[in-house]
Amino acid sequence: MLGLARALSSIVTYPSTRHFYSSIQKISLVQDRVLFRVVTDLSTTWYGKQHLVHSSDSYECFKTKIPLVDYSDIQNCIEWQKTTGESILTSKSILSWETTSGSSGASKSIPYTRSLKKAFNSLALLWIQDLLSRGPRFETGRIYISISPRVGDGVTESSFRKDTDYLSPMSRFILSPFLVDLSRIQTITDPDVFFSELTRFLANESNLEIISIWHPSFLHSILRLLELFSEQEINEIWPKLKFISCWTSGTSSPFVQAIQKKIPNVIIQGKGLISTEAPVTFPSILAKGFLPLYTHIFMEFENTNGLVFRLHELELGYRYKVIISNTSGLYRYRTHDEVMVTHFYNEMPCFEFICRDGLCTDMVGEKLTEAFVFECFNQLNIQAYSIAIPCKWSDYKLGYLVLLDVNEYSPSSHMEQKIECQLLKSYGYRKARSLKQLESVQVKSCPGLVQKIQNYYNKSGIRLGDLKCPLIFNRPLKPEEVQQIFEIWT
Repeated sequence: MLGLARALSSIVTYPSTRHFYSSIQKISLVQDRVLFRVVTDLSTTWYGKQHLVHSSDSYECFKTKIPLVDYSDIQNCIEWQKTTGESILTSKSILSWETTSGSSGASKSIPYTRSLKKAFNSLALLWIQDLLSRGPRFETGRIYISISPRVGDGVTESSFRKDTDYLSPMSRFILSPFLVDLSRIQTITDPDVFFSELTRFLANESNLEIISIWHPSFLHSILRLLELFSEQEINEIWPKLKFISCWTSGTSSPFVQAIQKKIPNVIIQGKGLISTEAPVTFPSILAKGFLPLYTHIFMEFENTNGLVFRLHELELGYRYKVIISNTSGLYRYRTHDEVMVTHFYNEMPCFEFICRDGLCTDMVGEKLTEAFVFECFNQLNIQAYSIAIPCKWSDYKLGYLVLLDVNEYSPSSHMEQKIECQLLKSYGYRKARSLKQLESVQVKSCPGLVQKIQNYYNKSGIRLGDLKCPLIFNRPLKPEEVQQIFEIWT
């Protein structure tokens, strides 16, 4: 069965793979073709006509006429098209409106057209072909692909609840015999019950070889429950497990390290940069890095000085913020993902995801970003998952509480002083402390912190499989809220 699946997979993935790698030294030409498709569709829409876009416009015309935008800049246009069905942002038929939300802000509604879904499918096929050709030798092919519990009883607009929903029907058909069947638990709404039942299901999958999830905190929670349910070691429960696909960069790294300690002989491969808005990169064993999906998404990159570059103009070692354009109604759209060029594969830049640039907490002007807090924790080599929470201790007393996912925190480690010293590297924080606007940071242990964060955001309407456990909380909390969410006294 696995041999037949490999053969069918090769047939299905061949067109995408051949086109991608045969054109890899023609980056500019291929991107121009993608831009032509984008501009052609844009020129027929209300948004395009407002900006005087013509189907023959070059890149220079495109970037002059179309401004860089965030979601808030086009939200009214999205709602307008969603309500009326008119060609406001795209003239393409919209298959669904995908809802995306995260710890950094409110939900967004993203239009999905056939071309965008094809882009997701192509990225998945490129990854699968690379993995089957150059990855570990699989024997059973048994795979668990993450799903999330349904949130409450509401109706969701999203039609994608697991990785396979992004694949074409043929790709799903080939993969289906190897999937762990979790249909009986898909309707569970309670996160605790869902995790408990999911863990029991997976504990009986002795032939499991592949785990595909998004944030590693999801698997981290499963492993903790497995240890409670079973006296066996993880490698005894899953003796054939060879490969885990999940996010590994930025704030995911502490969870990856914890998983690697529990399952040291398993290959953990980072997922590419994939958001609801667009598939941007995929992991390539051949390229030894993350390659951009340049055949489907038009990409631009903004450097730290605000200058915008095309894909073929990027330089080694530099950091850039990603800007995408597609035929689903997003044009020169800031994804707020920051990447760095790590190396080149046949003139194609390979990327590493660094951080999201949008998550920031600011009570009195200190403006602490998630990237800065990550660097603070990294400098102190904090291995456990940790989160910095802005707190309103009283009407006139503000400060930060850092929670560590450990059973016990020893004051003798002087962690409060160490974290305070790192935070003082921020000019805004240092100024706020000198003006007595903020109290010094407090540090407390919070066993099961990951699960508590997941429960909080899941109740807020965010699917567990989509959640990126943040390093800073998205709003100030009062002491009673800290107690309610994290079950600790302050």
